[in-house]
Amino acid sequence: MALKEQMQNAKQNAAMREATAKKLYANDRKFRMAKALEAWKTVPEIGEGLDKYDESTQENTAMYLSQQMHHMKRMTETVFSQNFQSFSPKHRKHIGA
Repeated sequence: MALKEQMQNAKQNAAMREATAKKLYANDRKFRMAKALEAWKTVPEIGEGLDKYDESTQENTAMYLSQQMHHMKRMTETVFSQNFQSFSPKHRKHIGA
């Protein structure tokens, strides 16, 4: 095989690998979004609200909620109390409630 042919094959293989990787990533992302949406639809208050929107908005919202939940799970009690101290009942009058 000539060098020119090998280079063309290598370019085609690289393009095929890149296309396959993009397709797998898209499928994986769709799978994760569908899984998150399915999970959040079982929560009564949230699932009822999600039904009002189109599918794309539902999936994006479900992914956002999942990411937010995982982030808050990693927070320690100290960090959580410091960040949300102003929302405690004794400080509510300062917020305007």
